[in-house]
Amino acid sequence: MHLSHKLNILHSKVEARPASTLQHPIPPVLQGFYQRTFHLGETSDHPLYAVSVQSGWGCSPPGVTLYSGPTNKHPVLAKAADEIGSTHNALNSVVQMPPLPGTHQASVEDLRAAVDRETATFQFSVDVGYAHDLRREFFEWRKIETSHEIGILPPQFESGFRLVRLGSGGVFRQPEVVATIAFHDGRAMTLPFILQFYSSLGDRWAIMVIVTALKIWALNIQGKATASYISAQGDGWVTGTSV
Repeated sequence: MHLSHKLNILHSKVEARPASTLQHPIPPVLQGFYQRTFHLGETSDHPLYAVSVQSGWGCSPPGVTLYSGPTNKHPVLAKAADEIGSTHNALNSVVQMPPLPGTHQASVEDLRAAVDRETATFQFSVDVGYAHDLRREFFEWRKIETSHEIGILPPQFESGFRLVRLGSGGVFRQPEVVATIAFHDGRAMTLPFILQFYSSLGDRWAIMVIVTALKIWALNIQGKATASYISAQGDGWVTGTSV
């Protein structure tokens, strides 16, 4: 469903302009379309993957879809959407991932929102490694709150999340930051965020990082990626896991 807003043009007596100043005649009604497909890439000149955002007003729940190429005509690589049957304010997501090696059906993962020591978190598990040498590990996106942590973000990016590797047991003794996502100040759509990897743990892991980061970015735009909002919804509390 495309979002559109009709902009009424009021006719008045004005001097006619040469047609050469406009590429197309102005119709009596203009529609402004919100472009819900954008691109991921190292630079704006070399888009690698297309991303579409689902508002939830149609048949599909709110979410994000990652495509395997630079247009939304390419096959879907992964998607993250609100849990089916959940309320409008739900924060937990279901993530559809590519099939595991030796299978043909898409696999499903969970992204769970919680609050840990007054910090917004989003936790998931995924198989890391390559080919048939895969192992299950846990990861947690943690909101960057302090001025010291904010210093790791690029200039002009006022907030974000860091991804901490928790290991196979849910808690990693020596926590390792393996990725960050930085949100642009305001709601700029030309460069809304920067996602940076600090580790390489396989293709499935990278896809999961991207699609969960996109879902958190979408929640952040709505003001739903904060500790106060998560706790108010009662979606979950986790205590004592931060290291």
